[in-house]
Amino acid sequence: MDKRIALGEVLDKYRLVCPRCKCPEAVVLIDLDFEVTWQCVDCETRWPATDEERDLLLGPTLKMVH
Repeated sequence: MDKRIALGEVLDKYRLVCPRCKCPEAVVLIDLDFEVTWQCVDCETRWPATDEERDLLLGPTLKMVH
């Protein structure tokens, strides 16, 4: 059985930090091609999620789409 992972768990595990302003808060953005990007809540800088983060966030979703 697959375990569902909450966004909070990903944020806690990876301790996301904005590469520009070092803010510890970000929102996840997912485009139509299922590309995952993080956006800082303070300075709005965007950076790509790692493959592991993408798989954790989209794993069950991608299985449903395909």
